[in-house]
Amino acid sequence: MRDLNALIEECLKFRHVYVYGDGEVGRLMRVYLHEHRLEISGFLTTYKPKKNRIMDVPVYELESLNSNLTDTLILICMHKKYWEKAIEYIKKLGYINYIIIDDTLRISAEEATLFDHLYEDVEQKINVLLFHRVENLETSFSIIVNEKNFEDQLKYICSRYKVLRCDEDWSNVDRKSVALTFDDGYIDFYTKAYPLLKKYNVPATVFISTGGIDNNKEFWWDELEHILNQNRLPNTIKTKRKEFYVNNFKNRSELINDVREEIINNTFCIRDEEIDSLKNQVNPYLKSRPKYRTMNTKEISCLSMDPLITIGAHTVNHILCDFENYNVQREEIKNSKIMLENIIDKEVNLFAYPNGNIGKDTRSILKDLGFVRSFTCEHASIEYDEHVFDIPRSAVLNWDYSQLEQRFRGIWQTGKNI
Repeated sequence: MRDLNALIEECLKFRHVYVYGDGEVGRLMRVYLHEHRLEISGFLTTYKPKKNRIMDVPVYELESLNSNLTDTLILICMHKKYWEKAIEYIKKLGYINYIIIDDTLRISAEEATLFDHLYEDVEQKINVLLFHRVENLETSFSIIVNEKNFEDQLKYICSRYKVLRCDEDWSNVDRKSVALTFDDGYIDFYTKAYPLLKKYNVPATVFISTGGIDNNKEFWWDELEHILNQNRLPNTIKTKRKEFYVNNFKNRSELINDVREEIINNTFCIRDEEIDSLKNQVNPYLKSRPKYRTMNTKEISCLSMDPLITIGAHTVNHILCDFENYNVQREEIKNSKIMLENIIDKEVNLFAYPNGNIGKDTRSILKDLGFVRSFTCEHASIEYDEHVFDIPRSAVLNWDYSQLEQRFRGIWQTGKNI
């Protein structure tokens, strides 16, 4: 599918248009199509839906859908790792018309959607917000909010919502509320975010990967960007499975993102070997940059003394749990918990899954180690009391004040609701 105009034209050819997936992408497309005067016939789910209606339209289990096969279009609105299985399932049931809502269409829809209407069922009480960095830096990755925008975001949040702590009881929340979380533990949480949180008396939880504490080691994605942003690169960059011809890319950001996608889905040992190999290919003498380090022991200890700040675990090496075996997962989670508890002299019982990635054993490991809540990056709608180890979060990006109203409406409309 070329663009959103082509998508609208294609939808108009069919009597029934269904959105397959009721998470963030599915809800976004529901809003976008509604704002363009095109009403979907309903949401589709693979399993029996928990709700009969979402955003004012019915929800159907795909297998039980009774719709004309040739006059029905299905929009596949889910993470790309599920596309193949979704297509296979759709075809198995006899449906032949479908469109994948890929990242290009999703991003275009996000930019074009006004979120100017509040749907009847979107009255959830809590949204957990996900930040990474507050710093004035340019990067290939969209995880940084600059200081001015972050302060504006705090003002907006404080004027409209109750702000909760992640370690308090949420069962009796009676109005729209948010909780703020920060992943990774970058130094700018201490130098930039924390002073502003303190200024506005806003509580927050910071989930810290402990592998970089007191050693100035950069996170692997930052190191990758640093390597590939050097002035001189070889004509070819090689990973274990692929060669990248540098001149074939429009810009460095495109190269960086492609290489990142190639190496991210690995064990942390293989991932780190890839980074070391790339560094040796480009410049083995690159030094770590101070603005990209993790907070040190003294800074973390200082934060923990403030009642506004809660410290949570985030593994040692920012692993993808689904790519590691049971023993590696357990050691990574346990050792990060122990190290943080030794630093702050308090129990650490909150956890955030790096990249939102969950292995089949991860939840049981967390329960066994004494964690009471864990947080994902999952784009889904869930009930909090049933999923304390799958609490979803809404990512907050570098939105300026003129964008805040629209973007926060979008969080409540399509975000991760609990």
